[in-house]
Amino acid sequence: MAKFCAKCNKLFEDDNTRFCSVCGSSQFIPAVPVNRPAAPAQPVSPARPVTQAQPAPIRPAAPVQPAAPVQPAAARPAAPVTPQGAPVMPQFSGIPKEKKKKKFSFGKLVLIVIPLILVAAILLNLSTVTGFVTKIFGSDKSYFASLEKQSVSDSLDSFSTSYQNYLLDDILKDKTYNLKFDLKLSDDLKDALKGSYAKKLDINWLDDTTFDMTVTSGGKKLSEDLLIGIGSQHVLTTSVLFDSETDQMLLSLKEITDDVLKFNVKNTSKASNYLSALNGEDKELYAAVLPSASVLKDIITKYHGIMVDNIENVEKTTESVTVGDITEELTVFKAEISNKDLNKITLEALKEVKKDTQIKEIIEKAEAELKKNGTLKEDEKYYETFIAGIDERIKELEGKEGNDEIALTVYDFVNSDDEIVGRKIGENGEKLDYITVCSDNKFATRYNTGKTTSITAAGTKNGDRITGEYTLKDGKTVLYKIGLTDFDREAFKKGVIDGKIRFTPNSKAIKKAAPSKLKSFASMLDASFEINGKGDYKSGKFAFTSFNGEKVLFTSNAEYSIADAKAITAPAGKQVEIKDLNSLQKILGDLHLDPFVANLRKTSVPKEYVDAIDEVSKELKN
Repeated sequence: MAKFCAKCNKLFEDDNTRFCSVCGSSQFIPAVPVNRPAAPAQPVSPARPVTQAQPAPIRPAAPVQPAAPVQPAAARPAAPVTPQGAPVMPQFSGIPKEKKKKKFSFGKLVLIVIPLILVAAILLNLSTVTGFVTKIFGSDKSYFASLEKQSVSDSLDSFSTSYQNYLLDDILKDKTYNLKFDLKLSDDLKDALKGSYAKKLDINWLDDTTFDMTVTSGGKKLSEDLLIGIGSQHVLTTSVLFDSETDQMLLSLKEITDDVLKFNVKNTSKASNYLSALNGEDKELYAAVLPSASVLKDIITKYHGIMVDNIENVEKTTESVTVGDITEELTVFKAEISNKDLNKITLEALKEVKKDTQIKEIIEKAEAELKKNGTLKEDEKYYETFIAGIDERIKELEGKEGNDEIALTVYDFVNSDDEIVGRKIGENGEKLDYITVCSDNKFATRYNTGKTTSITAAGTKNGDRITGEYTLKDGKTVLYKIGLTDFDREAFKKGVIDGKIRFTPNSKAIKKAAPSKLKSFASMLDASFEINGKGDYKSGKFAFTSFNGEKVLFTSNAEYSIADAKAITAPAGKQVEIKDLNSLQKILGDLHLDPFVANLRKTSVPKEYVDAIDEVSKELKN
């Protein structure tokens, strides 16, 4: 006999049906046969009350049947039937339909949650989501590898920014550098310059002196233009051109002589070395051979990944680490690299190098450039020789599995933000040992190289900015102190200096530790200096202050900018070659200081000083 589902009223012809295919209910209502009283209604759960039913509507084509009697509120009306006995779905008029309860679907939840996770991964950083999952569900080994990879990625972001901007796009390319600065002398320094026999000497006008320097590097040439002013008055222009291809230097002093002095610097070793370093063939070679920042990052990331993925023995613990007077609870990962691991890492890395197209391109570029400058012969196959050496090494390693003896131990110290804040290489940190701990807004740092040099630091932090002092020691002797005030450490990672830095050297200790050739230079480091401002590889503004102890010696406000190189041209004027002392004396006799004197008279330089220079000019003419 046919029956209805008691929950959703679905009609089933097969009386053997046990569960509703629509809602899953196991309760049914038998279909009522023709001309028989309606079957008793199935009881309804008290939680699902039903209002009183109204008479069922009449089908137009069928004889009218008496309406089913009104059932009590706790009962459900029987299904109406047609005269032919075919059951129909009950229809109600004027009674609100009961809402159906939807079953919980885990599949639908997954379909909602997975896209949300994917969107979050894109917006927040996929590596962060991956690291979180690894931390919760991964092993100590996978968690350690994830932290190492993220740490290297962060470090490479910082390094590659400076590498690309400062080295590849600046130093190794033709650029024009402009630097403007002034100079303000302290009273103490002025007194020292005047000396005990010239107390009345007026040198206050030096505070009005300004300098505007432009340096251009282009090919094998280097030009320097310096404009010197006093107040708003331009006083003197000097132009210098170095040509490393001809080993010549041209010097122009526009306000003093119309001639351009030409010097041969071929036999002057220091000048030749200077020119070679700035504009020599090495610069062109490096520019052609060095990989881009993105390629370098890819290579380092790949082979670092091979290393950490093949370290099998990783153990995680927690440790309270104290530096100075600050203690922080850190997670410590101890990774032991066995000889077996080392063989596996080396073997896998070498096999990867063989098929690494990026490394191949770097070596082949170097090979081509070295052949161009004659360092390699045309028939030498540098890359083939390189690969042959790798094949030989692979054969050696494939025959040696290695043992379980520990070759190297690495400790990673991780804070609650999953940042590696310290490392120790070697069981006792004999290779490297550094750590930074924080508590509230305070930090402390310790860095040891495994020899005698160490760095300690302590200070406070406010967001990305830190204030504190770093001390560099050789054993117990302080060499340098570097103070930071409101310094933006995150900006620094992107190649931006933003804040105040003060360098204070211990000249006596440096001189004692310096090689004999540098001792005279080290003795000049009695003064400390401070930089305060903001700048990157394109432009910046800084204030410089030099100190003797706590006394200010001088201050200088400077701004700089870097742009693509402008065209380099030789200074205008007749070139006069300076070969010896006689030719130099002849030039001195031809000097005219009239334009220079005229410019000085428009400045704050005392009149008696300008008059004295004018007298010298007249004597030169005679």
